[in-house]
This record gives sequence, structure tokens and C-alpha cells, in this order.
Amino acid sequence: MSVKVKRPPMWKMVKEAVDFYGGNTSHDQVHDYIHKQWDYVGEKKSDGSVDPVKKGTIYAKLRILAVNVPERVSYWENLKPRLTDSGSNYDLLFSMDNSEIMFYDINIHGVWEIYIADTGRLDIRKVK
Repeated sequence: MSVKVKRPPMWKMVKEAVDFYGGNTSHDQVHDYIHKQWDYVGEKKSDGSVDPVKKGTIYAKLRILAVNVPERVSYWENLKPRLTDSGSNYDLLFSMDNSEIMFYDINIHGVWEIYIADTGRLDIRKVK
């Protein structure tokens, strides 16, 4: 008999993974950690087995959670203007480059904003 364990939200899994690596890590390490901790993360197939979440899905979540990544405004979590000092769970990371991330720290990285640009589209910018 198998025990069903409720999967935490992906942002919580990412937070735990980054914390495990001391607050500064790579995309690959986050992916590997999530799959080691939650082997049931993924899509359930008709035979009951689980297809693991693809790296691209986890990497997309990392872009969603990084305050300084412009692509974050393409995802439902970030479709409304806000400042990163508003307490959102989705303002969690700061991207150092295309493969390295760290926890977002308002005292180090400043306040960022999701805003409506002159084009009428959402964008990001550092405001403080």
C-alpha cells in the first residue's frame, strides 16, 4: 500500500533546494535536489507511474521567481504590477547569470518592480 504525500507548491520546493545549498546555487542543483527529495514530482501516467518534471519546467519556475529576469512577466504568477517589497512568495530569487541563482535580498539587490511599460506590456525594473 502506497502512502499519498501532498506535493508542496513548486516555489516551496525551489526555496528548500536553494536553502539546502546555502542560498546560492545552480539551476542544475535545484533540479537534482527536487528530484531527490520528491521522486513523485511530475505527471502521473495511466499506469500509475510518474514522469519526472522536465528540467525546462523547473528552469521556468526559476525564471518566474527571479526578480531581475524580464521573462518572469510572461507567467501567471507575475501578471499584475507590484513591488518586490510587497511580500510575494514569487519574489524569491536573484539571477546572477543564466545558470546561477541566489536568494533575493532587498538590502543587497534593491527593490524591483513589475510595471506596465509605455508599450502597454508588463516589464521589470529596479526602482530603489
